[in-house]
Amino acid sequence: MNHRIGRRSHRAVVTVACVTAFIVACAGSEHTAPPLPTSAAITTSDFQRELMADGVTFDEYERAFFAYADCVTAAGFEFVTPPRLTSRKNYDYQLMRRNVGGAADQAAEEERLRCGAEYWNEIQGVWSISTVMSQAERQEARDYLGACMRAEGVPDIPEHPTSQDWVQYIRVIPGNDPEPYRAFSRCQKLASEKYGLLPSEVP
Repeated sequence: MNHRIGRRSHRAVVTVACVTAFIVACAGSEHTAPPLPTSAAITTSDFQRELMADGVTFDEYERAFFAYADCVTAAGFEFVTPPRLTSRKNYDYQLMRRNVGGAADQAAEEERLRCGAEYWNEIQGVWSISTVMSQAERQEARDYLGACMRAEGVPDIPEHPTSQDWVQYIRVIPGNDPEPYRAFSRCQKLASEKYGLLPSEVP
């Protein structure tokens, strides 16, 4: 397979899909997701059914992702940036497509959907469900984010913040002082890298 997925076109493009792999609990190459449920196998492609017959390993997950990547790039899509393998062994990515207009746009979008159904959707779903981030891991990520914010000089951040604490904080962070927002952006990036969160995800 030819995986030139990091290459960018310099022609005019328009973002038509923002597709992000589920970010899930840390899973090394030895992790195996359970086999595909019998009820789901009826609508699953032969490619995915074969990979999921005895559970999904990381190598199989990666094989499915690159097959999907080849398929969508052949359909005229590009990756906004090279797909990023997170610390939780999932691919984080965004797709874009050249703005060709008219019926060609519709045909390309239909092909993207076909690519997902053929190579990716079931594999990605099974992998993410089997390795969902535990509450303890999410709390660890929230604590890390809070400690980072306090180290940045932002006061009144609890030692063990809850999800609701962050929701409330984000609502008021864009105040007159830009520094808390900058600190939050820096800390959120560090938390993302350490815990495999999406660039904009808050635990």
